[in-house]
Order: sequence, then structure tokens, then C-alpha cells
Amino acid sequence: MKQILIIPGNTDLNRGDQALVWESVRLAEDVYGKNNVTCVLMSDLEGKNSYLQNRQTKELGYDFVDSLIKHPGRKFDNKAEDSKSYSKMTLLQWGGQAIIDFIHTRPLLSRWRFVRTFGEIFLNRREKETLDMVKNCDAVFVKGGGFIHSYGGVTDPYFIYYLTYHIRLATAYGKKVFVLPNSIGPLKNRLARRIALKSLRECDLVTVRENISKEYLNNFQLDTELFPDLGFFLKPVEDDMCDYLISRGVPIGRKKVVLTLRPYRFQGFQHSDILYKNYINGFVSFVEYLCNRGFHVTFMAHTLGPSSHEDDRIAIREVLDALPNKVRETTSYLEDFDLTCKDVEKIYSYYDYMVGTRFHSVIFSLIVGVPSIAIAYGGNKGKGIMEVLGNGGFSLDMDKVSGEKLIKAFESLETNKSEYLSNLNAKKEEIRSMRDLLIDRIRGRLSNS
Repeated sequence: MKQILIIPGNTDLNRGDQALVWESVRLAEDVYGKNNVTCVLMSDLEGKNSYLQNRQTKELGYDFVDSLIKHPGRKFDNKAEDSKSYSKMTLLQWGGQAIIDFIHTRPLLSRWRFVRTFGEIFLNRREKETLDMVKNCDAVFVKGGGFIHSYGGVTDPYFIYYLTYHIRLATAYGKKVFVLPNSIGPLKNRLARRIALKSLRECDLVTVRENISKEYLNNFQLDTELFPDLGFFLKPVEDDMCDYLISRGVPIGRKKVVLTLRPYRFQGFQHSDILYKNYINGFVSFVEYLCNRGFHVTFMAHTLGPSSHEDDRIAIREVLDALPNKVRETTSYLEDFDLTCKDVEKIYSYYDYMVGTRFHSVIFSLIVGVPSIAIAYGGNKGKGIMEVLGNGGFSLDMDKVSGEKLIKAFESLETNKSEYLSNLNAKKEEIRSMRDLLIDRIRGRLSNS
């Protein structure tokens, strides 16, 4: 029986990440044969929201190991984390913890075996269990996503060290590492870029999910292969969810638009507070426009944590609070910790249009044939993947969002709906065939071991 470790951490609170983990498991089962492989997932097993982060995936029967390196803010109950920027005290506290974590974890990455052995002495029981899993697994799969990027800040080198640590740990102990389709870059800090590129070069296969990342990494002579985001292969539940939606105020018979938003710090931008305010105000104007045209608008809390930075309810409430009462009363709001990624994907199928900041809300909608506009942030993923689908004109940069631009994009989407769906359907057929090719690529690298 082969044992596969899937990294980085699982979180059921983010339906996009949950889909990527579940599809990574399914991919591993298809690579090795479902009866020939056991998948173990990595997560933070202690601390705030640990139960909610893993409950749904645990119910599927998967085992977990604890992340060996954790977020430096884990020991601090700091209100500054809830704001759009970090306070100096927060940065000092986290910086001190990061130094301790670096000293504790860095020896395990040494190319010298005796240094790694020395570093193992200082691990606690749970950390030793994680390291044993790394040592004993047959391969490591890095779930898809878009987590490797930096914007030139002073904290970027440690941020990338933290994000890529388990990749480097696996390669330090001689394990095959397969990076499933990711968006990578930009990497504006030179040291952070060096850490990221070194980590990726030691992997057996690096795949990206759009051409912007591929071309970016080609500039640094890092070979990658292009495959679709694994979220495109998620299948919705078969249940009819009409009664669920009706019970939450969603009229089934009317034209409907579903929106996903998120709080965002606009890292790397000047005047980040103004950009966030513009983003919120832009959606306020857009919702008023849709309601005045007779559309029913639903706000979906696609991601519910674990941190405030990842809690969509914060941004949604800011928009709702700014809406005139008459407009707000005509909208609906879905927030449900019991929904899985497959449930959410099914819910999106009942809508006529999606305007999504959470990019996997856009992917889920596209899978079920709902025309969508992507609000792009955090690297290359939004714009790059919409270009792959032949609908690159329907991606708006988050830092440039305004009511006028949202309205213009939506009207263009309505006008060009037939062409949009034609492009999408043609690409969906191509995407389905690419999964088998990815399986073949991984098997080829395994056979070379």
C-alpha cells in the first residue's frame, strides 16, 4: 500500500482549498489505483477553528498530521489581525516568533544528514509524528492553488520560507514531490524569489494552471507544464437544493446574480485602505444597479476563515451595511458552515450569473455553465485562468474595481453571453482530457525513480 502526503494545510472553511485537497486525493488514487494508496493530509490540528477546518474532510475517513511549521501569529490574540493592515506591535510579536520557528525548523532542511538528525532531537511528539510521515511516505503531492507569491515587503523571505517549508522538508529527506497546478508569482523580493525557486527546482514535477505563471517561471529557467486548475474536475452533489435556497429567501423563478467578496489587505499597494474602500463602494453601486434592473442578488460567504483575512463575511457585511434599506431587503445572504465545496458548486448552478472575488467560486460556476466575471487579486490566478478559458476580458483587477467598471463588464457579459458560453464549452472539453495527461506525467516521473 502506497502512502501519499498531501500538503500544505487542509481547511474546510475555504471551499476552494477544500476542493483542491479532495481533487488531489482523487488524483493520487487514480495515479496509483484506489485500492493501492492511502492519502494523509496536513493541517493545523490545534488552535482556533481546528475542528471546523477539518471536520468535513475527516468525515470522509482521511487521516491528518500536524503542520510542522505554523503561522507566527498563532500565540497572539491580537485584534490588529482583524484590520486591513498589521500594527507594528503585531509585526514585532510575529517577527520574534518567526525567528524562534526558523531556528527550530531550519536544521531539518540541511543537506547534511547529521545536522538533520541533530535537529530532530528538539522536536516534540506531534512534530516527530509529522516528520515520520514525511520520511515514510512514498510521495508528496502539493495541492493546487496560488499560495507562492510575494510583493516586495520586508517579511516576504520568511513568508515564502513558511509557505514552502514542507516542500523543502520532503526533498531534504529524498521524497518525490509533485506540484499540482498552481499559480506562482509575482516574486518581487529577491531573497523570497530565491527561496521559492530553489524549492520548486528540487521537485520532480512542477505544473501551473495558467500561462502567466508559466511565462514568469520560464524567465528563471524553471521548467513547468500547463494543466487546468484541479477545481475544474470537482463534481457537484446530485441533490436538488431548490428547497434549501427557497428557505433562505432565494426566489427560484427570477433572474439571479450571485456575488462572492473577500476582505483584502492589498499587500504591496500604496493607499491600501483607499483601495479596499473603493472595492466595497464599487460593489454597493453594482448591487443597487442589479436590483434596480430586477435581478435578485445573493451574497455567498464562500470562505469562512480560518483567519479574519480569509473570512468573506466581513466584506459582505460592509457592503450590506452600506446598501439602502429598500435594496438590502431584496437581497439574500448565504452563510452555512455545513456546506461542502460540492454543495456550494451545486448552489451556483441555480444562478444566471456569477461575479466572484473568490476565484474558485468562479471556477465552480463555470463548471456548471454559469457565465462569470472574476475579480483578480493575489498573483496571476484570476486573469491568467480567464485567459486560458478564452474569456480574458471578463477579469477585473481588484485594485481597479469601481461600480462603473462592474456595470460595464456585466453589461458586456449579458451582450456576449452566447459567445462566452461557446468559448467555455469548447475549453471544458479540452480541460477534461488534460486530467488523464497529468496522471500520465506523474506516473512517468514515478517510473523513473
